[in-house]
Amino acid sequence: MKKITVTTELQVFDSLDGVPADINDLMQQAIAVRKKAYAPYSKFRVGAALLLDNVSPIPTCGSCRQSIAAYEIKPKLPIEIYFMGESGAVYRSESLDNLLPFSFDKNFL
Repeated sequence: MKKITVTTELQVFDSLDGVPADINDLMQQAIAVRKKAYAPYSKFRVGAALLLDNVSPIPTCGSCRQSIAAYEIKPKLPIEIYFMGESGAVYRSESLDNLLPFSFDKNFL
């Protein structure tokens, strides 16, 4: 047996006021979507928004991280992720791999 150590590095902003303006706009869209989220059992509302290469923000539902990982793994390009709770600090990860270090792809089949 061997031991594996996993390290994650994130940037932390004290609030939305500290993030770049385009990211703040995107986070505001995610917050708006979160207010409409369907969570009848857990009551844990999630909102998400994507920023495409053409700088068009797209509000979306809270897709699971594994689904997002598929878009990072195949082209082997990191996807920058910002996330937060209902208020307070905003976290930035350079790659979804920081959040899912053991994600899997077809190589594991």
